[in-house]
Amino acid sequence: MNMKFVFFLAAFSLSIVAQSQPQFSVLGGPPGGDIYQIRSNSLGELFAIAKTGVYKSTNGASSWEKLNTLPTSVSSSDLYIDKNDHIYLLTSNGIVKST
Repeated sequence: MNMKFVFFLAAFSLSIVAQSQPQFSVLGGPPGGDIYQIRSNSLGELFAIAKTGVYKSTNGASSWEKLNTLPTSVSSSDLYIDKNDHIYLLTSNGIVKST
């Protein structure tokens, strides 16, 4: 086999592999440390559970608003958004649902 062809084939294969790999950018996250989960609704809004509470972003994670809907003594550990954009949180006091 011709060496030029082998070199071309290897370089072409590497370029395909490199293009198929996802590229990541660092975005700003909610304040307060660790982020446990992040989900999006049908409008593209992001919801995150962080160490300090539940947060919402409407601009692709550029900024975050804390949702002060839970007592400070209640912590959340899981987040689910249904097809109607209702948010369910698994908390230390049970499951709560947005209205």
